[in-house]
Amino acid sequence: MSTSTLTKVKIRSIDAPLGAIVTDLDASQPIAPEVILQLKEALRDRHILIFKDQKLSDEQLLNFSLYFGALFVPSDETPVLASKPGETPVVIPISNVDGGYTGTGELTFHSDHKWTPTPSSGSLLYALEIPTHV
Repeated sequence: MSTSTLTKVKIRSIDAPLGAIVTDLDASQPIAPEVILQLKEALRDRHILIFKDQKLSDEQLLNFSLYFGALFVPSDETPVLASKPGETPVVIPISNVDGGYTGTGELTFHSDHKWTPTPSSGSLLYALEIPTHV
């Protein structure tokens, strides 16, 4: 399987105080440093980036996340959402269906990892199902 490095991307601000939509990007592929800089600048300026139509494995999501900085990876002794004894996931599945995480309202608004010595500067959310309209 050959891979190429993404060298162009389109970033369009949305008609709202925050946010931009990123197109012409396949987050599963390597990304050129100049594009990473564009994405980081857009995140700094717009605070929310929306990457539509991505198909990512957990590993690809983690690799893409690393373009934005170091990841918080809790130890197995640090309980986080979805932890089981001796097993702390790095990618945490959250579901708003009945019986899933947040499905019955057990996860209220919060800031990820604010209790750690170096709190997260952001979070990546990867939607598997989205409504056709809001």
